[in-house]
Amino acid sequence: MLCNADSVRIRETSKEQSHQNFAYEKSCKGSVYFEKNQKFLSGICLCLTTMLLLCACDVNQIKNKIANTEEKSVDTPDIQEQTKEDIKEVRFYGSDYTLGQLIDAGIGSPTYESYQSKEDGRTYVKITGHMVYDGVSVVAVLKYVWLGMSSDGSPSYDFHSLTFNDVPQNDLAIDRFFAFLEECAVKKYGAVLSSKSTETYSQDMATSEYVLPDSDMRYLEWEEVEALANYGGKDLIRLAVNEMYARHGFVFKKPKNQEYFERKSWYYPQPGFTDSYVKEHLFNDYEKANLEMLLKVEKRFN
Repeated sequence: MLCNADSVRIRETSKEQSHQNFAYEKSCKGSVYFEKNQKFLSGICLCLTTMLLLCACDVNQIKNKIANTEEKSVDTPDIQEQTKEDIKEVRFYGSDYTLGQLIDAGIGSPTYESYQSKEDGRTYVKITGHMVYDGVSVVAVLKYVWLGMSSDGSPSYDFHSLTFNDVPQNDLAIDRFFAFLEECAVKKYGAVLSSKSTETYSQDMATSEYVLPDSDMRYLEWEEVEALANYGGKDLIRLAVNEMYARHGFVFKKPKNQEYFERKSWYYPQPGFTDSYVKEHLFNDYEKANLEMLLKVEKRFN
């Protein structure tokens, strides 16, 4: 029995030593594994740190390049201020509207900035504004290059670029954009507002469907009514007033007025309608407010 007890004790002691040896060996192997992994992880961290530093350098280079392109010069403040105002009066692409009118008609709250580029030394005018174009809200940025004064003493500019949300637009997109601005200008200002002769203006009115296409759908702005008056005088304002009545079929006593509106595709005469009936019962709120504004401007010519 004593021999058996000793034998059991010896086996248990051997097992304990084996477990201890295994645990020690595992611990040693774990330390070696951790040491190897630690070196590997340190290498990865070093690589990542280097990559981040390189990326930061690239970002700084891009920022510096943009700054060099668009940073303002302090040498020509007078020229910069003048170019911002002059460009609004310039007409491009044979348009009947000034660039300022096109921008105001199509772009909301535009800002004009003039600066001298450090990259090429030329003076730029940048026009920025928010708008909805093709159903998408975008930030439109137009750039023009000031070329100096032309031989006739007028400022000269050259179109440079157009971007939507910082995405450059190609020639086709640029042409579509300016066609869109033309449509907005027609809706806002109605008749063509260029310095044409009265005879040319009369010809335009003979072929145009409306003087103020949407005077029954929105409130007119004081500036556009004044621009209309400056262009066509009292006769044009009176024509715009008559147009509002003609929309509701009013029949005019003067043959000249009646013949004019009978040439319009949208005119359907309604005999028996008086001007007071049309104004009180057929005009909507837009038309009533717009009529009042037009009549105020018309009184200036009396």
